[in-house]
Amino acid sequence: TKGLGDKTWQAWSFLAYTAFELRKYDEALEAVTKALSYPESKKDGQLPGFKTAVERAIKDRADQIEAVKAKQKL
Repeated sequence: TKGLGDKTWQAWSFLAYTAFELRKYDEALEAVTKALSYPESKKDGQLPGFKTAVERAIKDRADQIEAVKAKQKL
């Protein structure tokens, strides 16, 4: 909440990568979105692609849940 000057986006970015590794995809998406909201985040060319990867992981997780539910109905 205090802010880190021009490094705030880096803190959010770090949090996003860490949350992703812990498979906390919703938190990762929130953090990467916040990181991308800072103009300085344009220094990291991988961040937009990472956001796409997080969104894909969330979709894959939802698909897996649906598959399990469908299997249970059989």
